[in-house]
Amino acid sequence: MRIGYLLPKKDFFERGPRGSVAHAQGVATGLVEAGFDVHVFGGSSIKDYMPDYVTTESSSRRAFFSAFLFWRLHRSKFDIVIVRHATSCSLLMLFFCIFCNLRGTTVVLEVNSLGFHNLKQKNLVAAKIVNFFEVRLISRASCFYSVSDAMTNFLKLHIRGARVFTVPNGASTDEWDVGCIGEKEGRFVYLGSQQPYYDFQQLFNGFLQFAANKPEVKLIVYGKERADLIAQYGGYSQIEFRGMYSASSVQNELSRYDTLVLPRKFDWDVATSGGLSTKIFDYMSSGLLCIFPSTPELSDDLVDCENCLVYSDSEGLDRAFRMSQICDRRAMGAALRKVFLRSFTWESRMRHLMGEVKQLIDDKASE
Repeated sequence: MRIGYLLPKKDFFERGPRGSVAHAQGVATGLVEAGFDVHVFGGSSIKDYMPDYVTTESSSRRAFFSAFLFWRLHRSKFDIVIVRHATSCSLLMLFFCIFCNLRGTTVVLEVNSLGFHNLKQKNLVAAKIVNFFEVRLISRASCFYSVSDAMTNFLKLHIRGARVFTVPNGASTDEWDVGCIGEKEGRFVYLGSQQPYYDFQQLFNGFLQFAANKPEVKLIVYGKERADLIAQYGGYSQIEFRGMYSASSVQNELSRYDTLVLPRKFDWDVATSGGLSTKIFDYMSSGLLCIFPSTPELSDDLVDCENCLVYSDSEGLDRAFRMSQICDRRAMGAALRKVFLRSFTWESRMRHLMGEVKQLIDDKASE
């Protein structure tokens, strides 16, 4: 089965490592590892983020990027085309769907977020207008795939007769190449873009309260920076903002004594896109001790004080910071990685998705 995977935003890879890039990497590598013939099409920096065993094609001509994607679809005979949705490309989604439907190719639209959800906290009227047009432009897809039940239910509610499959995120099975350098007290580390749906104020304020009389304790923040957070917390010597990073370079800077921390998501984002982010599974795969917000979808897997530290409020976050100083970090990190390898690899996720899509194709053929 030949599969084309389209990433239609021409600058998708140019903004550096973040959750959406890790997700695209996971989908591509998971499909290859599951035995499918996959070709990934994206912007000019795609080869910097995809492993050599994934077949990729790109165009450096930004003005003709959409034409490049259509040309490759025309020249290549795919059984299934997976397209990552982006609100700014909604009209392009419609043309992709019409083009593939005319050729008898099944289109799977990957929907991780919609413009409505990103706008409704700023301008509800604009969000409703965007939602009206967006759901109609993407409705011609053969089926949809989302990472959360919340998004699946939203699509089923707004697109009549939509076939939507929920396939949660995963992460790479690669071992993290970190050593045992540094102080045994370790540091706290956040990896990823500083997205507005994360409660960084709770995380940073909780850390500063915990570290008030511990000048040696640091919180290292990697990823694309937000000016408001830099203005509010950049003056604290115990919080270091280190900006953009690559997976290989940051692993060389980490130690087995470090602890990865994840802010909680705001309720408004959980209600629409669910509580699971790619970052949770990246952290789980690391082998390091992790501090996670309470995540109902993973309540059977993330066991507090057994394989990670879990908090549900500011008091719980303070307890997690304190527990990290006395628990067996390496043993808990190793236990969490075992949980990840058992259930949350991208290969297992993509096998499940392709099984659902194949069943859909078979059902249509028998009608």
